[in-house]
Amino acid sequence: ARALLAAAVLLPAAILMGATLPVLAEHVGRTRRAVAVPVAGLYAVNTAGAALGAFAAGFVLPERFGLRGAYGVAIMASVVAGAAALALAARRGNAAPAAAGESIGPLRLPREVAAVAFSSGLATLALQVLWTRMFAQVLHNSVHSFAAVLVVFLAALGCGAAAARALARRPFAPRATLAWLLVAGAVLVALSPFAFHALTDGLAYVAPDAAWSGYIARVFALAALVVGLPCAVQGMVFPYLLRVCERRDQAGALVGSLATANTLGALVGAVASGFLLLPGLGLGASVRLLALGYLVLACVLAETGVARRGRVFAAAAAVLVLLVTVVDPARLPVVRVDAAQGEALLSVREGAFGTVAVVARGDERRIKLDNFYTVGGTGSVANDRRQADLPLLLVADPRRAYFIGIGSGITAGAAVAHPLERIVAAELVPEIAAAAKEFFAAHTQGLFTDPRVEVALADGRNLLQARRERFDVIVSDLFTPWQAGTAGLYTVEHFRSVRSRLRAGGVFAQWLPLYQMSEREFVVVARTMRSVFPQLTLWRGEFLPQAPIVALVGHVDDAPLDPQALLARLRRLEPMRNVPDDVGLALVMLFYAGNLGAAPELLGDGPLNTDDLPLVEYLAPRTQRAVAAGEARWFVGMDFIAWLDRLAAAVPPERDPYLAADPQAQSLARAGSRLGRAIALADAGRPAEGRAELGRFFDAVPLPVYRMFRLQLEERLPALFDPGVG
Repeated sequence: ARALLAAAVLLPAAILMGATLPVLAEHVGRTRRAVAVPVAGLYAVNTAGAALGAFAAGFVLPERFGLRGAYGVAIMASVVAGAAALALAARRGNAAPAAAGESIGPLRLPREVAAVAFSSGLATLALQVLWTRMFAQVLHNSVHSFAAVLVVFLAALGCGAAAARALARRPFAPRATLAWLLVAGAVLVALSPFAFHALTDGLAYVAPDAAWSGYIARVFALAALVVGLPCAVQGMVFPYLLRVCERRDQAGALVGSLATANTLGALVGAVASGFLLLPGLGLGASVRLLALGYLVLACVLAETGVARRGRVFAAAAAVLVLLVTVVDPARLPVVRVDAAQGEALLSVREGAFGTVAVVARGDERRIKLDNFYTVGGTGSVANDRRQADLPLLLVADPRRAYFIGIGSGITAGAAVAHPLERIVAAELVPEIAAAAKEFFAAHTQGLFTDPRVEVALADGRNLLQARRERFDVIVSDLFTPWQAGTAGLYTVEHFRSVRSRLRAGGVFAQWLPLYQMSEREFVVVARTMRSVFPQLTLWRGEFLPQAPIVALVGHVDDAPLDPQALLARLRRLEPMRNVPDDVGLALVMLFYAGNLGAAPELLGDGPLNTDDLPLVEYLAPRTQRAVAAGEARWFVGMDFIAWLDRLAAAVPPERDPYLAADPQAQSLARAGSRLGRAIALADAGRPAEGRAELGRFFDAVPLPVYRMFRLQLEERLPALFDPGVG
C-alpha cells in the first residue's frame, strides 16, 4: 500500500523527468553524426546538476525556505529548464526528419547490452544503499551527513560520465573496453570496505573533536576517498554503452531503452540491498556479491575471439580468487568493540534501518544502533522504568498505553506491571525489537509474552496517526536529536496527532536527553509542545548532573494533580503496596521540575518546529559539533539548574496551578529542586554550597527517602558528605 501511494504521488513527475535525456539525445542524433560523445556529455552535466541539487536540498534550501519553499525552488528550476528548451527549439528548430524512403525499423538492444544496462543500474543503486549504511557506522547520521555522501556519489558518477565521453572519442574496441572497465569496477568495489576501515581506523567516529565546517569537510573527504573512484567507474558504464551500440538514426530510442533497463535495475537494486542483501548476507558479503556481478558482466561483454575472451576470463578469474581470499569484504568487522574497556560482542544484526549490536561490559548489556548510538541497556533499569511509571501514575485509572520506540524494552515493559487493558509498543527498527526480546527478557517484565501487549514493527508516529484507537497515556522514548528524521517526532503536526489520540484526562510524555541538546533546541521543542498542550509540566527522569533526562508532559485537561489518586495508583504496583503515604508521594513528586504551561515568557515567542521547517533537524547537528569543538555546551549541570531556578521564580510551587491541591506536594517539589542543585553544585566543584542544599533537602523528606538518597550519593559524590574529599 505504501509503495502504491508513493508511486501515485511521484510517478507522473518522475516519468516526465526521465523522458528529458532521451528527448535531448534524439535532438542530438538529428544534428550530429555520432551520438555517444555528446550524449555522454549531456549525462555528465545532468548528473552534476543532480549533485548540486542534492547539496542544495541537504545544506541550503529546507533550512532557509522550509520544505515547501524548497519544493518551490525546484519547481521554478524545472520551469526555467522548460523555458530554455522552448527557446532552443524556437532558435534552432527541429532537424530534418529521415529522408523519404529511408526505413527505420524498431530498435532492438542486443540482449547482453540490455543485461549490462539493467545489471549496472542494479549494482549502482545497491552499492549506494550499502555504502550509505557503511558510512552510518562512523558519522553522526544527520540529514547533512547523508546529503554529503549522496553529493559525493552523484558527483563521482558525473565524473565517470565525463571520462566515458573522453573515452568514446578514442578508437578502442567498445566491448573490450567496457569489459575491462567492469573488471576494474569489481576490484574497486571490493576494495572500498578495506579503504573505509583503514581511513576510519577500524570504524572510529569521524572527526570527534572537529567543529561543524571541519566535520563536514572530513565527511566529504572520506566519502571521496572511499567511493569516489569506484563510483566514477560505475558512472562510465551507462554512457559508454552508447558507444557499444551507437545508432544515429534512433538516438532517442536507444538512450530511452538503455535508460529504461538501467532504471529498472536501479529499482531492483535499491529494494534488494535494503530488504534482502543486508538482512540476509550482511554488508561485507553483499559488497562482495556485487563485485562478483561486475566480473560476470565483464565476461558476458567480452568480445569474440579466443585471445580476447581468454584475457578477460583470466583477469576475472584472478579477481575472483582475490574476492574469496585476501580481498574478501565479508571478513571485516561491522561493529567496533572496545576490548580495552572490557566490551564483548554478543550479537549483531544488519537490516534496512541500520546495524544493531548487543554489547556486554561486565554485567551490563547495551543495544547499539550504527556503532555509536546506545538505544537502551541494563545500566539504568530503574530510570528506564520510571519513564513509563511516571506518566502512568499521573492519569486517573489508565487503561490503554502507547509507546513510541522500544529500545531495550525496559520502559515499555514497565507498563506491564500496571493494571492496563492494552499496551501498544511501536519500534521502527525490527532488529532492535529482536535484540530486546532475545537479550533483555529478564528486564522487560513480559513485554513480548503478555497477551495485553502488541509489539508493532512500524513507525510510531505514522502508526498512531493511521489508527483510530485512543489511549490514556502516550510515551515517546529518548531519541538522538540530530539523527535524520528524529525532528519529525517534535513537530506541531505530530503533537496535534498525539493529542487527537488521547482520551479525556490523558497525558503525553515526551522524554528528552538534555545531554544531547542545547538550551536552544530544548526551548524550541518545549515551545512547540506548549502550542498544542497549554497544560505542560516538566519532570526529571533522574538527578545525574551531566546526563539529565526530562519529560515534557502534555495534559489534555487542566485539572490539578490529585495526590491521593496518585497514591492509590502507586499502591497497585507490587513493590509499593505497603509504602507509607509520605514516602510514596515523595518518590514521585521529587521528580517534578515545574509548570511550563504557566510560564510562557520563559519559552519566548520564537519559531516552532514543524514538518515544513524542522528546526531541530538542522540545529541539533550543528550544536553537536559545536560542543565537540568546545564552542557550545549541552543543557546540563549548573546551566540546567539555573534555568530551573528561573522557572521556579516565575511559577513557585506554592502558586503552581498544577500543585494547587496539596501543600505537601509543593514542599516535595521544592525539595527535589534542592536535591538537583546540591548534586550539580558538587559536580561543579562547589561541594560546600552543595552540602548546604543537601541539608535542606534531607530536612524536607521522610526518613526512608533520606536514607535511600544518602546511600546512593555517598558512593557517587562523597564530597557532599566529607569536607576532606574533593
